[in-house]
This record gives sequence, structure tokens and C-alpha cells, in this order.
Amino acid sequence: YLKPLYSSMQSFYKAKNTFIQYCVKEYMERALKYSDVEYIKKLLRNKKKHVDRIKCIDVNGVINWIDIVLLKFDNVNEDVTRMAVGFINADDIVEQEKKRENELSLALEQAQAANNAKTSFLYNMSHDIRTPMNAIVGYTELAKNVENNPQKTIEYLEKIKFAEENLLKLINNVLEMARIENGQI
Repeated sequence: YLKPLYSSMQSFYKAKNTFIQYCVKEYMERALKYSDVEYIKKLLRNKKKHVDRIKCIDVNGVINWIDIVLLKFDNVNEDVTRMAVGFINADDIVEQEKKRENELSLALEQAQAANNAKTSFLYNMSHDIRTPMNAIVGYTELAKNVENNPQKTIEYLEKIKFAEENLLKLINNVLEMARIENGQI
């Protein structure tokens, strides 16, 4: 909902002068440019509409955001001969934009936290997977080099089997977490 700042019966100059009178100091120079018809024509040279947002202080000292809306009635590629200028209170729009920005900021923080958690998980998981893998590789090499000692070979094979079972449990846990995350469980 946009509430007009001035009634349509007021002249452009009266509205412009009132508007400029209430502009916040750091926006004054920018607001004054809208007094220059050539500047407005330049803004509308290749488009039908231009909007600029200026901060103002109303008679009660409350800060308001005001949109200056320029509308060109001529065709886009034609010179400006007919136009309208409007001053619209944009406080609601600014409030919605701030709310949306806060929501996006929160979503970004949550995404970064999730990404950090996944990175940490992958780091820890790769370490946890590497341990039984190293045991399997190491005991396999030892078992290959054992000569005439079936008891030692069986001991190495049992340790390989134990490491293999641990590795399989880790991989199954990772797969189960992925299914949970994907909504399959």
C-alpha cells in the first residue's frame, strides 16, 4: 500500500518545494536535481519510469523515506514532452526490504553454519574412515609376508575383518545420515 505524500491537486512546484524543505541534509543536493526539468528528461531518455528514494523529516520530526517517481507518457525512444512526478511515502517498502534483508541474512548464517557442520563432519569422517582403512592395508601386507605361521595369518585376518566391519558401520551411518537429510527416512 502506497500512500501519496501530496494530493494530486497541488502543483508540482509547491509539492517539490515542500518536499525539498523537509529533506535530510545529506539528501538535499540529490533532491534539488529534481527541480531541473532537463535533468528529469535525461533520466527518462530511454525509459518510461524512474524512482529515487530520499530520506526526509516530517513536521513532527519523524524520519520518512520518500520515493520520487517520474513517469514518462511518451514512447520510450521519444524525447520527453509529457511526464508526471509523484512523491510517495515509502516507509512500508523500506520496512519490508529491511525485514527481507534480515531474513536473507539469517538464512545465509544458517546456510553457512550447515556448510561448516558438513565440512567438519566430512573432516572427522575422513579421519574415522582412514583409521580402519589403514588397519586393513597394514594387516593385509603383514598377512602376505607371513611364512609358515598359520596362527599369525589368522590373527591378521581377524584384525582385517574387525577393521572391515568398523569401516562398513561408518559407511552405513554416513549413508543413513544422507537419507535422513534428503527426507528419505
